[in-house]
Amino acid sequence: MLGFIVNPVSGNGKGKTVWEHLERALRGQGAHYLMRQTSGEGEAQKLAIELIQKEGVKKLIAVGGDGTVHEVINGIQKSGQKCIFGHVAAGSGNDYARGHGVPKDPLEALDRVMTDRDERWIDLLKINGRVAVNSIGAGFDALVAKTTNESRHKNWLNRYRIGKFAYLLSVIRVLCVYFCG
Repeated sequence: MLGFIVNPVSGNGKGKTVWEHLERALRGQGAHYLMRQTSGEGEAQKLAIELIQKEGVKKLIAVGGDGTVHEVINGIQKSGQKCIFGHVAAGSGNDYARGHGVPKDPLEALDRVMTDRDERWIDLLKINGRVAVNSIGAGFDALVAKTTNESRHKNWLNRYRIGKFAYLLSVIRVLCVYFCG
C-alpha cells in the first residue's frame, strides 16, 4: 500500500498546492493510496507510524519540507517495520531534496518514487532517540536554523518565493547578537 503524508503549510502553502497536483495525477493513474495531512508540529511522525502499523503502508511519501522529511523518517524508524521512503519537495529550503537529487518538479519526483527509479539506501544518524537523515547542526548553525524557523521574515520571504534569503538574514542577525552583544 502507498501512503502520503502532506504538510499543507510547508513552503508557505506550497505543500497544499503541490498535493493538489499530485492528487490529480494519482487519480488519473488509478493509483490506490492513503493520504494524511498534518495540522501541527510532530504530527507527521505519529501519522507515519499509524499508516505503517495500522494501514500496512509499505511505501511512504512525504510531501513537504525538511521538517516533514525529518518527522516522517523518525516515524518510519519508530514503527519498527520496513517501509520505503519517498519525498516530493514542497518546503522553503528543501535541503534534503537538493542533497538527494529529488527532482524539483513534483510530478517528476512522484514518478521517480512510483517507479522506484534511483532507489538507494541512506544513512541515518541516531542521537538521543531521534534520527537525523540530512544534516545535524550545533552551535552557530543550530542557532541560525532556530532563529530562521522562529522568524516572521521566513514566511514573508516565502510568499515571494525567496525563502532562502531568510537564512541569510538570520546569519546576519545571529552574528550581530554575537558581536554586538
